[in-house]
Amino acid sequence: MVFLYVMYTARYLGAGDFGILSLALAFTGIFLVVFDLGLKMLTVREVAREKSQVNILVT
Repeated sequence: MVFLYVMYTARYLGAGDFGILSLALAFTGIFLVVFDLGLKMLTVREVAREKSQVNILVT
């Protein structure tokens, strides 16, 4: 399904605009990896320690 979406988007935007979209998505992916840096694991650990603080840690 994703393949069809990419094909449709590429044809709709054209080569130049699709390249800009791909670059933006790549930078977003890199930024998310750098930003996370273990925050998911830290949240799981803290919730396991103190279940009453779930609302504070998740929101």
